[in-house]
Formats: sequence, C-alpha cells, structure tokens
Amino acid sequence: MAPRARVVAYYVSSCGEVVVDGLDFTVDGVFQTPVELSTSDNHTKPGAPLDVIVETYPDALVGLLAIDQSVLLLKSGNDITKNQIVSDLDGYESGWRPSRYDRKKRSIYWRPPSETVDQLFNHAGLVFFSNGLFQKSGSSYGGYGGIDRVYYTEASLSIPFTRTETFPTANQPKTRKYFPETFIYNTIKSGKDGKAVLSTTVPDTITSWVISAFAIDQEHGLGLADGPSKVEVFRPFFVSLNLPYSIVRGETVSIQAIVFNYMKEDIEAEVTLENPDDQFELVGLQNSVDPNNNGTSEKKTVKVKAGDGASVSFLIEQIGRASCRERV
Repeated sequence: MAPRARVVAYYVSSCGEVVVDGLDFTVDGVFQTPVELSTSDNHTKPGAPLDVIVETYPDALVGLLAIDQSVLLLKSGNDITKNQIVSDLDGYESGWRPSRYDRKKRSIYWRPPSETVDQLFNHAGLVFFSNGLFQKSGSSYGGYGGIDRVYYTEASLSIPFTRTETFPTANQPKTRKYFPETFIYNTIKSGKDGKAVLSTTVPDTITSWVISAFAIDQEHGLGLADGPSKVEVFRPFFVSLNLPYSIVRGETVSIQAIVFNYMKEDIEAEVTLENPDDQFELVGLQNSVDPNNNGTSEKKTVKVKAGDGASVSFLIEQIGRASCRERV
C-alpha cells in the first residue's frame, strides 16, 4: 500500500443514484530493508587500505558507489535517493494528481480531485458494473465556476487507465588513468550475519570520496542508506609536477615543481631533479662551479609557509626520451 493508499466509500440512494467519495493518505514503509553504511577510516592517506561495511539483512544484494566529491560539484543526481524512489512509485498510481489549476495555500479557488462519480472510480483504479444512476461526464468550469450540466447513465464499464513510464538511465562515470573519478562501483552479498565488507585501496587522488549504498532483500525489497558516508584522503606534505604536454627534441623547457605544506609549521625543503640515465641536460648546471656536482641531478631549496605551497623551476634541454624524477 505504500507510498499511498486510497479509501472509496459509496452507497445507492432510494432513487437509484450512486453516491461516492474517496480519500487518499500516505503510508510509510516503502523501504523495509535496513541499510547501515560505515567505513574503517573517515580520514586516510592516498594508497591506504580501506574497508567499506554495510549492515543489512542476511544474503541481501548490496550495491556500493564511491565518487570523487569534485565530480559531484560539477553534476549530481546520478545516484538513487529515497525521494526519487517514492516519486517514481507515485508515478504508477492511477489516481488523481494535483495540477497547476488546483487549490494552493490561501487560494480562493478550488477544484475537486474528481468531478464525477465515473472519474472517482477511475482514479481509484476500479473496474465496476452498475445499473444505477451515476454521474459520468461532466462539469465544465467557467473560470472556476459551477457545474453547467450533468449527464447520467444507467450502465457503465470503467477500465483503469494504464500508464507506463521509463526511468532515466545514468551514464556510467568516466575514469582517468591514475586518478579515477569513481573507484567503487560494485555489488556484493551480505553474509549470514547481515554484514557485507568490501576491502579496497584508496586511490592517489587527494580529495573526499562520497560513498553510498543500497540493499535488495528477497522478502523485504529495496533499502537505502540514510545518507552517504564521506572519506577524506589527505597528505600534509607532497610535491606536484607541472609537465608540458609535449616538447621538441633540443627544446629548452622549464619543469615546475610545487611543494605543498599543510602542516602547522613553516618548513625549508630541498628539491632535487634527478637525471641518472643522462636523458636530458640540466641547463642550470652548465654555469655551476660546484666540483662535487656530476651533472646527474640539480638541487634547489625553497621555503614553504604553513598551509601554503611554493614552486621551484628547473631548466632542461631535451635530447631524447626522458622521464623526470623529483625528490624532496
């Protein structure tokens, strides 16, 4: 009966007229399968192990989804929610639904949900036979005025209107090579104790992962977690390289390294660009007078304030296929 039920009452008067009225009311209990979602850590580091735990009925099918929060800021609405499910179920109702002409709060206009007896039985989804007199077709409204004329019939067969709906299909999220936008998109089964545990490894992206879950039980149906669980992936100190898309052999380019410091104290970092296989030339060392420098690495020192980042640049000349390695 969830999410909505309808009560119809009628009687036949002494003159043979069918009099009917109905009442709709909402019913709780759409989601009878409990789903409790938790994680082993709410704050962790990139590449760390993570357990996603779902508690529900035994032998239930559990669906898990984890999306990068930055992706949800661009576009949301691809995950199922309780409001969406209730709205979709309500779309299968054959009864009356409010329209823009119906009465709003503090409005002086009023429009009945069913204008005729025939409409009310139709809205209730009933098939009925009658040799009594009942209103079949209707009132015409002049603005929101009264009934112009009423037609009666002695027999009628009412067949409920059949409505079909299609659900929108969400495109599967696209992932990048090393930093996926979605790192959990799995279905697992709960055990005899009702627990389903997914052990995984957190990606390298420094972000917050939004995890949602649902469960389907053969007896109790669908259940959704009350809200998503969030796992923050963070590292207090790290280096990021800004590399050009492509360079031409013999071209001199600047390789930028950004040092991020999210600790409480200012630090002084020594950044080293290594070239052990002599794949490129370190232009900055050509005028160096340091006798201990063998030309395979270049070091620079940078001061980084707490909660901030600072950049250093290295000039190199490409002489072949190269790979850059930074060390702090």
